[in-house]
Amino acid sequence: MDIETNHMTELILTLPASNTMTKLFATAVCMGLFLFTVSAPAQNKKPAAPCQDTAQTQFDLNNCAHEAYVKADNAMNITYKKVMASLTEDGPQYSQKLKAAQLLWIKYRDATCESESSLNEGGTMYPMVYNFCLAGVTDERNTRLKELLKVLQQ
Repeated sequence: MDIETNHMTELILTLPASNTMTKLFATAVCMGLFLFTVSAPAQNKKPAAPCQDTAQTQFDLNNCAHEAYVKADNAMNITYKKVMASLTEDGPQYSQKLKAAQLLWIKYRDATCESESSLNEGGTMYPMVYNFCLAGVTDERNTRLKELLKVLQQ
């Protein structure tokens, strides 16, 4: 929390109790400042997928998110297969453990993204939010698998 937001919070707490509308207004201003300071760095962040720049409709964004997920999933599957091939040289117990972990990870990924996108359930944004979540979580898993692969190749 920055200094301005902290100062506004102190101001809200010192207002008289009979001044409810003023407190609500001050709270809204405080939240606005907080959201502005939190979202400002995100504006410099590049989009999750290149097609986000050219998408014109929600349908386009939904397709873009799905493409991002498919791309992330394909990349992760390639890495997973490389790791499994490296593990077979060390014995089946390692590859069995990784396979079990991967199956549990899939359940985790699905549950995480269902949870994160549940506020949009039934809306037109739901497929976009869900698929961008899948893409992000899958990219994270792919990064971990690549780190494992580096260790195995040493």
